[in-house]
Amino acid sequence: MSLKEQLKADMKEAMKAREAGKVALSVIRMVNGAIKNTEINEKRELSDTDILGILAKEMKMRQDSLAEFEKG
Repeated sequence: MSLKEQLKADMKEAMKAREAGKVALSVIRMVNGAIKNTEINEKRELSDTDILGILAKEMKMRQDSLAEFEKG
């Protein structure tokens, strides 16, 4: 199962979980958006390796933002 398929399956489960899955659902949607934007910009289908790179980049951005927020 590819990472995109796994994300779709996880999104369905989060939607079924209603209130308990709201945070997971918002994170999955954010990741799907980043993947889709990259695919549009590069005009190609991304591999699992590319998707892992996007996930790492997004995670680093959020961690940096959190560190800056805590400083303020």
